[in-house]
Amino acid sequence: MRRLSETLLPLFFLLFPDADYSNNPTLGLSVDLGTIKELSQAVVWAIGVVRDPSIRTISYGGIESRSTYFWTRYQNISDAVS
Repeated sequence: MRRLSETLLPLFFLLFPDADYSNNPTLGLSVDLGTIKELSQAVVWAIGVVRDPSIRTISYGGIESRSTYFWTRYQNISDAVS
């Protein structure tokens, strides 16, 4: 079995040869689930980045910062994911 990095990474470099890889932080995540014998429970992963304000627009009045709809529904990140 080939590793994902052995198959997809060369393709990525081929498709995006001019990309600047020096200033892009990355995160690797791996968990050994052992031998899967049945599919009685699902495994769900979620990784997100929250930025507020998330949108900045430039108009005649200057720079305007805006938040997303998310913040009208939740007061903090913990409320959203629980």
